[in-house]
Amino acid sequence: MVLLVKYATAQSQNYKNITLSAPNVRQGQDITVTYLPAGVAGAGDGPNLVASFYTSPKYPRPEIIKPELAGGNYRYKIHVPDSAKILALAFVIDTGRDGNQGKGYLFDVYDGLKPATDIPGIRSFIYTYGDEFAGIIPDQSLGLQLVRQQLREYPDSKQRFDNTYYVCMAHSKNPQDRSRLKAELLELLKSNDESDWQKVINGFAYLKMDPTIDSIVKQELIKFPNGISASRGEVSAIYKMTTGAEMEAAYHSWIERFPAANFKNYQIQYDYVRAAVARIYAAEKDSVKAVAYADSIKTDYNKGNAWNEIAGALYKAGLYESAKLVYQKAIAVEEVYLTEKKTDDYAEKAINGYLGSCTNYAILLYEQKNYQEALKYIELAYARFQGSHDLNYYYAKILIANNRDQDAFNIMDAIVKTGKANSELLNEFKALYIKVKGSNADFDSYVKNIRLAVLAASKKDFTKRMLNKTAPLFTLTDLNGKTVSLADLKDKVVVLDFWATWCGPCKKSFPAMQMTLKKYKNDPDVKFLFIHTWENTKQPARDARDYITGQKYDFEVLMDLKDSVTQKNKIVESYGVTSIPAKFIIGKGGKIRFQMTGFNGETTEAVDELSIMIDLAKEVSPASIPVVR
Repeated sequence: MVLLVKYATAQSQNYKNITLSAPNVRQGQDITVTYLPAGVAGAGDGPNLVASFYTSPKYPRPEIIKPELAGGNYRYKIHVPDSAKILALAFVIDTGRDGNQGKGYLFDVYDGLKPATDIPGIRSFIYTYGDEFAGIIPDQSLGLQLVRQQLREYPDSKQRFDNTYYVCMAHSKNPQDRSRLKAELLELLKSNDESDWQKVINGFAYLKMDPTIDSIVKQELIKFPNGISASRGEVSAIYKMTTGAEMEAAYHSWIERFPAANFKNYQIQYDYVRAAVARIYAAEKDSVKAVAYADSIKTDYNKGNAWNEIAGALYKAGLYESAKLVYQKAIAVEEVYLTEKKTDDYAEKAINGYLGSCTNYAILLYEQKNYQEALKYIELAYARFQGSHDLNYYYAKILIANNRDQDAFNIMDAIVKTGKANSELLNEFKALYIKVKGSNADFDSYVKNIRLAVLAASKKDFTKRMLNKTAPLFTLTDLNGKTVSLADLKDKVVVLDFWATWCGPCKKSFPAMQMTLKKYKNDPDVKFLFIHTWENTKQPARDARDYITGQKYDFEVLMDLKDSVTQKNKIVESYGVTSIPAKFIIGKGGKIRFQMTGFNGETTEAVDELSIMIDLAKEVSPASIPVVR
């Protein structure tokens, strides 16, 4: 087995449509990647290259590299960092992302004449969890082979890769692997190190053994009364405090019992609490204490994100000068991770905060009519993060304030062409259109043509994303006591929406669902079912009825109640749902064609996307696309 995995790893570096300027990728080397998409000679601007350099089992920040066209091929120049161990490539093309059909384009990086250390383990991490940027679909079976290879070749690396190992073992189709994992986890409970107990809890979580976890947590609190789990229990109580004085007192009581010096691997937890105290004092307009607690945050990579949130709370409370001060500090600490600390393990987290800090500070300055200074900071963010919808929107508004109407028009026009413009933005765009064009004569047809182009592109994209998984059957009761079975709806397209009365995003998505339901109201081939699940009250059916009738929604609500023995909601679990709202479009013949989680807040966009998916599900026959297992 070892030889097979090694052979597969080596062979995976040879791809028909990719060549490298060197036989092996080496640390510190400059290389050229040549790409020929689908064996067809290139033309035009060509696809951007997404390059990710893995140095450890953590996701790196990808680099976007534009191509040069030479002899019908696209070429990209890359510098390989000295610490790189795996190079992952993907190509963003018109038809989507070329990630080698979900397998990825991965290249081992050499340290001198031999491969860098930990390559099997890092590959295992990539295949275990997948990589969206590299277009890699999770494959825990391959991940398990690779992590076993890692542990054989580098026995001392177990601690770095044990989480990946646990995930792969828990997902193994071999019952012996799961049994072996259980035995290993139970053996680890003999340890006197609480961090080992935390690993055991994670392992049983991957095995979905909640009763076992509950039992272990109780034992852990007895064995480690002043340990990390006990500390977390105290922390949860701190967050429930409603005044700054109460929260500050609870914080001091907590650190007296659980000194930070005793938890060197959990320092971030202390900073989260300090930030919470700062925010509540900001809300109470106590800028002195808010800034003092902001300054007490110690984890360097987290300072920017924490200070950004605290500055936002100060701004909301009308403490503008204090908010400015904290925003400036956030930007300064985050900028370091764009330069000398850009290879730091936590650089990605810090850099993500930079977008928010610059944008929010620019908005504050804009609302105070300091337009030139606002432009300075919004352009700092825009130079690095042009894909953010909110950033682009505010950039356009600030450009308008600086009398740069044509530049603002170009930005807003690009937003509208993504299909993500809400009614407010469209109204602002119309006013800008009139300023730039001189009249609104062709505005309606202009926007209509954009919308038609967006819908056509969306249909093309959703066609490629269509699934063909068998939908788990169920029989549930609706709020009127009527039994509904999915098996009886095999000749219809069924839209399932898993939701709960306590779920804010679920309820925010309902206006879009109501509009979509109304659109297909007279279509006998489409059926909508709203499945209430994960209840947290004693009378969930009554709560669901009260909410639906109170909002005057025309929803058929089914109740997926907890099993009296297992205490699990069987239907939502059978669909593999991990968060709600979760929506599934089931085509005729009982095949899941689409699934989506969450809600982006744009009603019109959601209706358009749901309509495209429903119409595609109506068009396709059960056997027309390959089965995804």
